[in-house]
Amino acid sequence: MKIQSGRKTLATVLVMLVIAATITWLGYHSLTRKPAPTGDNPFEYDIETYRHVPEEMIRYTQIRQIPVNLDKLLALAVAADKRICVSGDNKILQYDADGKIARSFNLTASAQCLAIASNYRLFLGVGNHIEIYDTTGALVKRWPPFDANSFITSLAVTHEAVFAADAGKLIILRYDLNGNLLNKIGEKDTTRDIPGFIIPSPYFDVAVDPDGFIWGANTGRLLLENFTPEGGPRSHWGTSSMRIEGFSGCCNPSHFAILSDGSFVTAEKGLERVKIYDRAGQFIAVVAQPSLFRQGTAGLDLAVDSDDCIYVLDSGARQVRIFQHKNSING
Repeated sequence: MKIQSGRKTLATVLVMLVIAATITWLGYHSLTRKPAPTGDNPFEYDIETYRHVPEEMIRYTQIRQIPVNLDKLLALAVAADKRICVSGDNKILQYDADGKIARSFNLTASAQCLAIASNYRLFLGVGNHIEIYDTTGALVKRWPPFDANSFITSLAVTHEAVFAADAGKLIILRYDLNGNLLNKIGEKDTTRDIPGFIIPSPYFDVAVDPDGFIWGANTGRLLLENFTPEGGPRSHWGTSSMRIEGFSGCCNPSHFAILSDGSFVTAEKGLERVKIYDRAGQFIAVVAQPSLFRQGTAGLDLAVDSDDCIYVLDSGARQVRIFQHKNSING
């Protein structure tokens, strides 16, 4: 019995060695053989297919381009009186409603994001902290960082609070107007069904909708997520797709803003396009198609004004593009 058992074991080992050798040879052969001379690669990442947008989907038209004399454009904000602020190169440029340069001032470091309060004070996200400037460009206050590893990538200012997207700590911070931290939003909490933000790169936007609820871009999940100001989860939407109605690749939507009716304006990188979604996240229209931008442009920061015109910071062309709905122009 022992001899027969040993022979069976030896035979099994030999069979397994033959199978392993065959698999290894087939794998090597598949890697080293030349591809067939004809036919397309079915696995090719062909982004060009999705760069074309049918004309009927484009419901906005560009009404103005404002050149920005900065080498590296980072952030954009529009005030209630339609003055425009742009950050980059350790500097802030302010334009009046006609797009003429009104003022500029220097910073000690670049502002990755900015927001304009109702009193026209300028809130800047500078590295790991927030700085506040008055209308003349004088520093009013510098808030201490939440954490040394914080990285503030987006700001939203209301009459009662300041919301800061912290890509370093993967949370949204809620402050009062004096800089006191009130609470954290979006922190991973399985007991409250909050999966947490996944932010693979420093694109992490926050905005407040007309009802006072908070939206954050969970770019690693290709979603927009909704919370109460106190941090309670409410809803989310987003579709992973390269088709026009979805978000593709990594870290999208890279930027977003909210119109007066609660609908969304989104911008993407990889496929450079600006789109409109309704309050429920259903795709509505295209604002700007990929062919309008240089391939590889990633800094399409967004802002909207009191007339729901859409401002796009085109870092590739170093300009601010302003779009208006075609119906508004025709009306």
